[in-house]
Amino acid sequence: MKLATSFLVAFTFVLVACQTLEEIWIKTTNSGDVDALRTHNVYDYYTSLSSYHLFPAQNRSIMFSVKACYAASVLLSAAVDLNSPDFYEICLGGGFEYAYTFFRRKYNTGETLGPYTPKIINCAEHVTFILSWTIAGRITLTKNTYNGTEVVIDWTDATPLSIQGVGVMTSWGADGIWILEHIPVFTGYYCGKFGTYGNMVLLYIVMQPSRIRCLLECKNNDACFGVNFNANTSKCQLIAGRQLIVKSIAQDWNFYIKCLAGNEMCLACLDV
Repeated sequence: MKLATSFLVAFTFVLVACQTLEEIWIKTTNSGDVDALRTHNVYDYYTSLSSYHLFPAQNRSIMFSVKACYAASVLLSAAVDLNSPDFYEICLGGGFEYAYTFFRRKYNTGETLGPYTPKIINCAEHVTFILSWTIAGRITLTKNTYNGTEVVIDWTDATPLSIQGVGVMTSWGADGIWILEHIPVFTGYYCGKFGTYGNMVLLYIVMQPSRIRCLLECKNNDACFGVNFNANTSKCQLIAGRQLIVKSIAQDWNFYIKCLAGNEMCLACLDV
């Protein structure tokens, strides 16, 4: 996945504001029958978190939640854009009856680890994990459970790879929804698209005489992620956060989403 070289933006402007948002939602569709065991360019099938301006390698740790029936994978790559043969792959819910977690180092080198982890993920709810690594090569994956933290993987690479990028994927027939923990600051920038409607859960609907007033309504609401505005009817729909971005073509509507890192991380305008 690549960031669009040009945004389909109506306008971008600055308001004086400061807001903390905590979750980025990403949907991955089935990538097919691919994994590091049999697919030499498996990294091409992953969604790079750098496309969302997320760079977990800076902290050598990532907290994520995933809802998928099986075969949800994370790639730790030597390249920010994942385009490198040097990587670690972690597959949650793989193998017979999707009851194993596979840890692989590079293409076609077999399973470095394959612990038995029945029901480690499921179709009905998000499961939360923390993946971390050290310069010395120790990689740990823990799962949050109702009974506390459960260690899934704890392994040290004697010749560690330098991890620069992180990606996510679902495969072998599975789709997935990922929630990435992130705490950016909204500084007043919006990304907008003309002729587009956000088919998302709404907080409420108000009447506002202009798009500026509509966006100010959102700016003053901590739960607001963006707006749909119709200039013909003056209808201003405030969109809730913590959900996937879903867009459709609608001639009379304009769709605006808050940018989550200055004038970057404008999720409505990313080509992902």
